[in-house]
Amino acid sequence: MTAEKRALESPETIFSLEEVGVAFGSVVALREVSCVVAKGELVGLVGPSGSGKTTFLRCLNGMVSPSAGAVRVLGLEMGALADASLRDLRARLGFIPQDLGLVPNLRVVQNVVTGRFGKQGFFGALKSSLFPDRGEKGRAFSILKRVGIGEKIFERTDRLSGGQQQRVAVARALYQRPEAILADEPVSSVDPARARDTVSLLTEVAKEEGMTLMMSLHNLELAREFFPRLIGLRGGRVAFDAAADALPAGAFERLYSLSEEELLG
Repeated sequence: MTAEKRALESPETIFSLEEVGVAFGSVVALREVSCVVAKGELVGLVGPSGSGKTTFLRCLNGMVSPSAGAVRVLGLEMGALADASLRDLRARLGFIPQDLGLVPNLRVVQNVVTGRFGKQGFFGALKSSLFPDRGEKGRAFSILKRVGIGEKIFERTDRLSGGQQQRVAVARALYQRPEAILADEPVSSVDPARARDTVSLLTEVAKEEGMTLMMSLHNLELAREFFPRLIGLRGGRVAFDAAADALPAGAFERLYSLSEEELLG
């Protein structure tokens, strides 16, 4: 690690990437990505489709291993962890995938309590998901009420609207009591009003809890409105990493413009 990198890191550092590269066969998803994210930061990840946003987030929660460089999360180097330690570390991170990752035919409360699976053994997790006890139901209700759908606690998840399902996914992440939340384009499939509500909810909760939140977004207006810091990815590289109100003129236009090579295919 360079002296400059050490200076940037601190006990409050949640995520640190140093010259990270990720390749899937001949396809390079990330190239020489470096950044440091501190406790309590709200970071928006933007860039065109295929720019590496999902891979970036999956590197941070250990779902993807880098081909080069180092990823450190909560002070631990991911590549040096045994499977059990990696599971323990991932249990400290909330992850909201693009497809939300809910089980449609389970009730809302059952989906919410799966947020603690990483901190339970197999049989304990199975029992909680199928037969949550009174305490688990009470805590799930409290969180669901906080995200605005407490009355849906015993509904089947597949009977909820898209916006309500998003809130179930948020509640599941909060039930986990995470130190950080990673959200991969969680509002890509709902209308603008619902998208804004969900982003507002997540950023508000993160501020209240002092949690780090990193979210990938296609909606640039929401990114600029809710995230003080923006990281732009293009072709797997960091195009910019700056305060939202200090981005250079034309930064978004350059991020999303097609090169001659891309236009010609």
